[in-house]
Amino acid sequence: MNKLKQIFSFDFLQQFGKALMVVIAVMPAAGLMISVGKSLPLINSDWSWLLTTSSVIENIGWAIIGNLHLLFAVAIGGSWARERAGGAFAAVTSFILINRITGAVFGVSGEMLVDPEAMVNTLIGSEIPVMGYFVEVIGSPGLNLGVFVGIIAGFLGANAYNKYHNYRKLPDALSFFNGQRFVPFVVIWWSVQVSIVLAIFWPLVQTGINSLWAMDCKFARHSTHISSLPLWNFREIITSFWSTSHVDHSNQLHPVRGYL
Repeated sequence: MNKLKQIFSFDFLQQFGKALMVVIAVMPAAGLMISVGKSLPLINSDWSWLLTTSSVIENIGWAIIGNLHLLFAVAIGGSWARERAGGAFAAVTSFILINRITGAVFGVSGEMLVDPEAMVNTLIGSEIPVMGYFVEVIGSPGLNLGVFVGIIAGFLGANAYNKYHNYRKLPDALSFFNGQRFVPFVVIWWSVQVSIVLAIFWPLVQTGINSLWAMDCKFARHSTHISSLPLWNFREIITSFWSTSHVDHSNQLHPVRGYL
């Protein structure tokens, strides 16, 4: 009980908030770039140089929004570890591993991500569609964990570094891997364990998220007499957090990852 209180103490929450604010602080700038990029063509849509400029500016914003999960991993890993560079490196390593492993566990390929009929079996025996449950992250399929994979990887990498960066217990034949060189092995092992847990439970969570998203989109279509501003804000927040690795610019409704 005392350990639980320490984990959720005021000092922990304060440090966690500071780590999150590092990333959150850049989001208004990203939103501004997107808004400016979308607004410039309104001046004159016949100017090709203006269209190119607007596209570049807009994609600057989407580059940040589309990689929030990675930014969270770096921010938390770097701020939580005793050495910023070591913690950030361990966090990014964990981020890559968790995404790659969660995709490999289900046997999802890149072709399956664009196949609306592709299905996979979960570890508890149920069947789920690939679309809406998996996304491409750094070139490989992984569970659609949104920014939470970055938060998890950040804490995992930072704690692995803090606990084992001075490890000196390997035999002489393996002494080269003592100290900081031992941290990657710990990160790999912990990432495998976390990935298996996520592979078991996250599809259930994702099913609930998809259902909430579908309800919100359905309500938005029929809310003709209600201001759509709250609904718009809700969808923007949900999309940023649950699908940062797959931003859809088609302006169509999709479960979890669509914009209105």
